[in-house]
Amino acid sequence: MTEPKTPLPLRGDEDALFRQYHARLVANVRRRVNTSEAAIEDACQHAWVQMLRCQPDRENLVGWLSVTAQREAVRMHRRDSRELTLADNAGRPHGLLDHAGPTRDDGATVDAHRALQAVAGLKPRQRRVLEPLIAGYSYHEIMAMTATTYTAVNRHLTRARAALRRVRDQEAPA
Repeated sequence: MTEPKTPLPLRGDEDALFRQYHARLVANVRRRVNTSEAAIEDACQHAWVQMLRCQPDRENLVGWLSVTAQREAVRMHRRDSRELTLADNAGRPHGLLDHAGPTRDDGATVDAHRALQAVAGLKPRQRRVLEPLIAGYSYHEIMAMTATTYTAVNRHLTRARAALRRVRDQEAPA
């Protein structure tokens, strides 16, 4: 069994560093990770705790804190997203949450259900990057949320769009 690591001794500049860089750190994380304010603040606090524990080099401290906080924010966002249980969506069509818009009984509703079924038929990785894109996130925000590269996001979106086009073409009347 390994011994737990003991924290390195404090250098005495931690209070001044927090006062100087905390607002900048929060702004950096807010700009790069699209999640709740509470998650951003918690992630930044996690980064400061890690800084106290690890005592990284002060030369690139803001970068180190930013990366640490961003990773924690993405991890927390994923965890929070998974906490939606089936009970939260019980009785709703296709597991959708309630919406604030009016109920419609026309062809648009049928088209929407077909589109949702087509999206549900995609591979999980394709859905994982398509859903945030539909919600208005940029490629870079999707990269941060899914912890993948730009190329991977682009590849999954290209394949998802192609699959949706195939479904649309199959349903089109001849």
